[in-house]
Amino acid sequence: MEVPHPTFGQRIHISPVIAQRMATMNVPTAAVLRYANLPPDMFTSSTTMSAAQWLALWQALGACIDDPEFGLKAAQALAGEPQDVLTITALAAATLHAALVKVAKYKRVFAFEDLTMVNAGDTCTLRVDATLPDTALPHFLVDLTFAHLIELGRRGTGAEIIPLAVRLRRPEAHRGLYEQFFRCPVDFEAHFDELVLSEHDTRRPLVTSNAVLNSYLEQGLENEISPRSFRDEVAALLKVRIAGKCPTALQVAREMGVSARTLRRRLQDNDSSFQDVLMAVRHDLARTYLREPAFGLKEISFLVGFEEVSSFQRAFRDWEGCPPGAWREAVRPPNRSAPLL
Repeated sequence: MEVPHPTFGQRIHISPVIAQRMATMNVPTAAVLRYANLPPDMFTSSTTMSAAQWLALWQALGACIDDPEFGLKAAQALAGEPQDVLTITALAAATLHAALVKVAKYKRVFAFEDLTMVNAGDTCTLRVDATLPDTALPHFLVDLTFAHLIELGRRGTGAEIIPLAVRLRRPEAHRGLYEQFFRCPVDFEAHFDELVLSEHDTRRPLVTSNAVLNSYLEQGLENEISPRSFRDEVAALLKVRIAGKCPTALQVAREMGVSARTLRRRLQDNDSSFQDVLMAVRHDLARTYLREPAFGLKEISFLVGFEEVSSFQRAFRDWEGCPPGAWREAVRPPNRSAPLL
């Protein structure tokens, strides 16, 4: 199943919740980041990582943590994490098979791993690979992926999902540990990293199924994997960064993993400029917020990145040919309360 790379220059968003989970598992975060040659403040705020950085992080975890169960424990520690949109979306599906299809389709939005499903006869084989060519996934990351899929199945179905087999590319080590966790035979030095489930188990309905939630979340993830122009990627990033400030081209370029010069050149290739995109984002957000009576002009000015209400009013008059208050009154539906001007 071919899925486009994540947006924002093939980078994924990393939540500060990762630092919290690492702390609860006694991970030597500072040492891991040094080993991976990553910034020491990587997890203190929301940020993005490239595929190379993502793999370096997991390689560093393998080098700095002397616990073969770490990947399995990490999956259990993250189970039920309220910010795990991928898991919530999967659990809202009708069956375990449908949930696994969602994980395989949308995994690249959240991590740099490919999950491939192959249905043959009465089995379903799940194969995990790195998105970078000629790159093997670190052992801990494979363990986490397979353990997460089993935890997902058990939580969603309410049944004891037991794989038919687990196949690992690595040399044999800690066989008893893995066979105790997965409760099935584990093969080492395999051609691929694979988890094999029975068709009977994958057909099980999910007790967590929620058709309304499923539709809502899936639409959001579809938007994430839809191909977008570079200009659209810049606009999408600005929309989530603009409140209370005016991001610079240099700041946006760094977050997208490109130079400011490359940012300008690629926008020029789209017949645009950073200032054009910034103003278009401000205009679009302003129209959206003005339709909501709960937002006053001062608050809207802040949300679209203006320090002064007067500056916002002048800009809006240039966009629409009238003051924001007049525009708001013109588009306000009948019987809605008056806005906070």
